[in-house]
Amino acid sequence: ASESPSSSSSSPPSDSTSPSQVPSSRPSLGPSLSSRPSYGPSSWPSSSSPPTLTSCQDRLREQIYDVSVRVGTVDQLRLTDSPQYLAREWILEECNATEPIDPYTSSQILLNEQRYALAVMYFSLGGDNWNAGSNARMDKDVPKGTWLSGLNYCEWGTDISGYNGIFNQLSCDEYGNVLKLNLQNNYLIGPIPPEIGVLVHMTSYISFNNIQSGPIPTSLGLVTPLQTFDVEGNNMGGELFQPEYIGPNGLTELVNFKASFNNFEGNIPTEIGRWTKLEYLWFAQNKITGTI
Repeated sequence: ASESPSSSSSSPPSDSTSPSQVPSSRPSLGPSLSSRPSYGPSSWPSSSSPPTLTSCQDRLREQIYDVSVRVGTVDQLRLTDSPQYLAREWILEECNATEPIDPYTSSQILLNEQRYALAVMYFSLGGDNWNAGSNARMDKDVPKGTWLSGLNYCEWGTDISGYNGIFNQLSCDEYGNVLKLNLQNNYLIGPIPPEIGVLVHMTSYISFNNIQSGPIPTSLGLVTPLQTFDVEGNNMGGELFQPEYIGPNGLTELVNFKASFNNFEGNIPTEIGRWTKLEYLWFAQNKITGTI
């Protein structure tokens, strides 16, 4: 991750968590990831034959509903213009793809959840107008570096030239879990959706210098490996330090927390002392009150 240009006048070392390149051995098609090792819930049955369209869609609907319960967005699924509804309808179409999405294998279920969460983020943050990675026509047959393509979502990120050199928008581990999102200077408009809490393996979220609004989702507290969170230079507001991610079960791995130049408010709670690995805490130009 790179340092926001609007931050402190000192020159701290650049963040070492900049996204790396996606391993070339990753499968090229998103809906079929069956070569990855199995992990996660063992109660889901596997299927030796392709599921019918109806059963595939029904199973996906169940999984998306479970995700929505987890992050508190069940009501949004009923709104036809919500990012959650649009993402669900988009992913349901993959049941009829040439290589259909697999809603049965236990390891694939966890990857489907992340695919859905990324789609929600695309719709919530105005992805059709992004500087890089946009896919306004939702065309599945597009090259790497385009979001909402039919490819493995680990191939959605594109290489971008940033303040500290080249970075990739989205990188994954060898199992297909999202590790890092770097969407700096990409014309993101809108709120970070609660589905960010589905990306439970993520270590870095960077989206400074955009037009993001709304609060930090409390579901961020579910992303326990998170080390870098940088939303400087946006139009976000609400409580900056919320108990869901700063409390005893919160983000204890944080090294960089950067939220300067927004409209955040509230005070600095004593629980911030739990962030024992913190190196950079930037929140200038907000509405923080009280004592340290």
